[in-house]
Amino acid sequence: MKEIAETILFFKLIVYTVKNGISPYSHKLRAQILLEIFPIPFSNIGGCKYINCETNAGYLVGILFKDIPSFQEISSCNSGCVPRYKKLPVIQIEESKLAETDDFNELVRQYVSLEGEQPCCKKDCAGFEKTSLYETGM
Repeated sequence: MKEIAETILFFKLIVYTVKNGISPYSHKLRAQILLEIFPIPFSNIGGCKYINCETNAGYLVGILFKDIPSFQEISSCNSGCVPRYKKLPVIQIEESKLAETDDFNELVRQYVSLEGEQPCCKKDCAGFEKTSLYETGM
C-alpha cells in the first residue's frame, strides 16, 4: 500500500488522512488531484496559488458527462415561440427516494419533472411554457 501511495496521489491522500487527519497538507493533495482531473483557473495572490476546490460528486459527474447528457429539458411555449432545450448531464435524487422504489421513471416524474406552466421567458411574449424531461437515449 505504501508503494501505491507514493505513486498515486489519491491513495497518498487517503493514507495520509487516515494517519494524520485533515490538515493543510491534505488540502494541498486534494487540490493537486482536482487539477489532474479537470483544469481549474487559479490566481496567484501574494505568492499563494488560490484554486477553487469546492466540489461534490454531482458537480464532478456533471463535468465528466457534460458532452453526453442523460436527460434533456424541453420548454415549449403555447404561443409558438421557439422551444428551449437544456442538456442535463446529471440529475440528483435523494438516496432515500431511490431506495423506496424500483421504478426509476416514476421517480423522475415525481421528483425531477417540472410541474405546471411558467410564463414564457421570451421578451414581449404573454404565453406560458410547459417544461418536460426526456431521456436522450445515450
